[in-house]
Amino acid sequence: MSNNMDAFDQLTGTIFGRLFEAFPNSVELNSSGMLEKFVEPEDFDGAWEFDDVFRHTVEWLEKHDYIWIKRDLCTMGSSSSYELTLTERSLEVLKQTPDSLAGYDSLGKRFVAFSKAKASDTVGTLISLAVTSAIT
Repeated sequence: MSNNMDAFDQLTGTIFGRLFEAFPNSVELNSSGMLEKFVEPEDFDGAWEFDDVFRHTVEWLEKHDYIWIKRDLCTMGSSSSYELTLTERSLEVLKQTPDSLAGYDSLGKRFVAFSKAKASDTVGTLISLAVTSAIT
């Protein structure tokens, strides 16, 4: 990941995908479990900021009512861990198919597919659509 905004978009897309797929159940997510999706194994030693970005992403999503932190499973060594679920607000947004994606899957289904694949630049567009849908 080239910068914190890219990291935020990638993490948010993965978090939304995993939570949407599991809804209404909560999901335990931790930074070390997500590291492989975003950082090549040979670069793990240089990924010391990943946990901070993961933790701040989760906290921002909760503060802005996109997710609920059901349990903060505390920081285990260098890995933040949480039990999370979607809020009503994010569930409604993720069930939508914006006009610009008419004829395609809902945002939620697209995030599920993203969460199962390697990181992609297209997730930033999906995040923008989700946030815009939540605001309007």
